[in-house]
Amino acid sequence: LTSIPVLRHSPRGCVPPYCQTACLGHGPEYYRQLPSWIEEVPLPAPLECDGIKLWPVTYSVPSQFLVECIPAKSADFAFVKPGDSATYIFGDDAPEYFRNYR
Repeated sequence: LTSIPVLRHSPRGCVPPYCQTACLGHGPEYYRQLPSWIEEVPLPAPLECDGIKLWPVTYSVPSQFLVECIPAKSADFAFVKPGDSATYIFGDDAPEYFRNYR
C-alpha cells in the first residue's frame, strides 16, 4: 500500500474549533471540476413493474455540510449509538455534531 498524502490546508470562513488544517489525499482544487466520465454517463431509465414506472431517487446534501477536502479522522466510529440516550453527547450543539461525522 502507498501512504496517503497529507496536505496543509487553510479553509475559507473557518471558525475554531471547527477548522481543519490538513487534507488527506487530493487538495480542494482536485474536486472543483467533475470528471469527464460523469458527462458521458447517460441518465438512468425508469424501471417498470406491472406497468408502473419507478424512477431513481436522487440524494443531495446542503453545501454548508460539504468539506473542501477530506479531513483526517479523529475517531474510527461515531460516538452516538442509536437507541442509547447516554451516548447523545452533543445536546443542541449542531456544529459539533456535524463536525464529528466529517
